[in-house]
Amino acid sequence: MVNPPPEDRDEVAAAPAPEARLRRVRGRFSIQSKLIAMLLGASIVSAAVVGFIGYQTGQASLRNAAFDRLTQVRETQSRQFAAQVTNLKNALLIYTSGPAMAEAVQAFSTGFNELANATIDPAEQQAIVDYYNQQLINPVERATGAKLNLDVLLPSSNAAKYLQARYTVAAARPDGPPPPPDPSAWGAASRRYDAFFQEIVRLFGYGDALLIDAAGNVVYSAKKRADLGTNVLSGPYQQGKLHEAYAKAMGADRVGYVSVTDYQTYHPAADHPTAWMAAPVVTTGRTVGVVALQFPITGLNALMTFNGKWQANGLGSTGETYLAGTDDLMRSNSRLFEENRQTYQHDVTAAGTPAELAERAVRLGGTTLLQPVGGPATRAAQRGQSGVLIATDYLGQETLQSYAPVIVGPDVSWSIVAKIDTAEAFAPERVFTRTMGVAVTAIVILDCL
Repeated sequence: MVNPPPEDRDEVAAAPAPEARLRRVRGRFSIQSKLIAMLLGASIVSAAVVGFIGYQTGQASLRNAAFDRLTQVRETQSRQFAAQVTNLKNALLIYTSGPAMAEAVQAFSTGFNELANATIDPAEQQAIVDYYNQQLINPVERATGAKLNLDVLLPSSNAAKYLQARYTVAAARPDGPPPPPDPSAWGAASRRYDAFFQEIVRLFGYGDALLIDAAGNVVYSAKKRADLGTNVLSGPYQQGKLHEAYAKAMGADRVGYVSVTDYQTYHPAADHPTAWMAAPVVTTGRTVGVVALQFPITGLNALMTFNGKWQANGLGSTGETYLAGTDDLMRSNSRLFEENRQTYQHDVTAAGTPAELAERAVRLGGTTLLQPVGGPATRAAQRGQSGVLIATDYLGQETLQSYAPVIVGPDVSWSIVAKIDTAEAFAPERVFTRTMGVAVTAIVILDCL
């Protein structure tokens, strides 16, 4: 056997075995030190567990509180919208239940029928053509890009020509000379009842008030627009929602019925979204006509946008409420559209809305019937469900959304959505998280001292 050199034997002897080193290290810790280390470890673990449980509980509470606040806003808006619709319906029923409305319908119908043989001169005919080109066709084509046929839209009956030459053309020039006195029976009816209908429109914010006789003729219009004198059954607007409202009201044949339509673009209103409320006018058991009131979109937007006071109503810098139809298009204006139309156009286009739709909304001055807002919230509301969820909105932002269905009329149901960006809604949660982290860290440091 070969022995190592002397110097190697010295190094082996000088190097302690690993087991010996470990025994000496353990020997340096007293029982007291071990107890302190155990208590310190237990304190750190306890602080971490308590902090984690507190974080989970606090986070859930803050998140639930954010959803609850949003749901409260949505429920408040739903109640106010329902009250607005009910008030408008009740007002219409009150006006149609009295004898004055039946007398007005009969007076205007008689006057309208007497105008069947009326004539207008070439200057008046040209004035009508100029009105359609300047006040109807050109604005609609600029706003929508649609091409309208003048010959289809021009009034065809003598009565419609007479009324539009005298009243519609003059109404488009409020600063111009007043129309000459109208000696016809229709003119006499207008002098008697026009102020009454103007007051109805003013008090309730209706876009217009129409009287339609049993044959479908629009025998009176408070706004004196291009639908005055037309026929809702056979005229240029026979395919519209006004026809639908009229047909249902005439078919009801009873006092107390109100038909309500969804929104649809309407040429006489410069292609702005228009919805109708209509009720039959019944006298001695016979329906003599229908009163059709244009649903006030201005009042609806004022309600859904809080008159621009979103923050004061708990929606912060990014929250809003809006209505949507079964076609997943807005039935009220977007908050961002109201605040900054250029930013709205940029953001919705970046989020996937077709650029031409965003441009049209800016040109027409509203997002109703244009801005798509379809998603899990509106789909659930269309199924009759209410609830809350987190989803990406039409601006491309992650948002909290509270949704529910709203009933507008027997055949019209919409969705109402209240939403706010998660970045804003969960800001208190992030503050809480940082605070919990600092608190747990401080406890651990104090335990180590």
